[in-house]
Amino acid sequence: MRKLILILSLTGAIRTAHAQEKPKELLAAVLTASGECYYERDGKSEVAKVKTIFFKNDRVFTKKGKMDIQLGPSAVLHLAPYSTVRIADLMEADKKANIALELESGRGYTKFAKQMPPGSKYQIKTPTIVAGVRGTEFILSAGDTPEDPAAEDADIPAGVFVNHGKVAVASAGRENEEQEIPAGEQVTGVDNQLVKGVMEDFIKKKMRLFKQLNCMREAQYKIMEREKNRQIELLEKVKGSVKIQDAGSAIEEMRKKNEQRFNK
Repeated sequence: MRKLILILSLTGAIRTAHAQEKPKELLAAVLTASGECYYERDGKSEVAKVKTIFFKNDRVFTKKGKMDIQLGPSAVLHLAPYSTVRIADLMEADKKANIALELESGRGYTKFAKQMPPGSKYQIKTPTIVAGVRGTEFILSAGDTPEDPAAEDADIPAGVFVNHGKVAVASAGRENEEQEIPAGEQVTGVDNQLVKGVMEDFIKKKMRLFKQLNCMREAQYKIMEREKNRQIELLEKVKGSVKIQDAGSAIEEMRKKNEQRFNK
């Protein structure tokens, strides 16, 4: 009887520990970068290059350049020239991922190499459109005019363009009024309204880019994931060992040193 009680107690403790599993920040890192690619953290801008690791709240942007970013184990985001995205959320808890991006300007291509775990969420939005993903390939455009109007993909208007799978689309501020867009269709903004239709031919040609987008290999992902976790642990130690007024500069210095070490 005592053994049974002990087993039940241990089982309950294990379940409680699992239920209280601490959320962790997913990996986000540069896969490819060409031309002028940057990121902004704590008000400071740095050059983004292959293997640069990003953190929640980082702003990632391109000028005369383009960049592929891995987000978690499943998704790749391609940023066209003159595009800016902020990583609003990048967390995993109870084996469910929650990724939220804010495309402040420009155009972004999202591709999923595999489906996210059940209950996970991937959302990317512009100031006018919100796109929720169910495992797919699609383009989201903020529709703004870049510094160079002749830049690659500058001709993609504001909207969502689906190459594979389905995307739930809604107007910003009316996210409960979403509509599902299947492959081969698009939603564009006209007079503050979302207009659904068949994808235009010139957009279909741009979908060829998805064939080039691939996630990093699982082994490489695990290596970089461990490095990011190590950096986070070091940052937590820094926060606990320095005065509040000195914490910001100390944390930034630690990040730079670790990034330089990892990118060698």
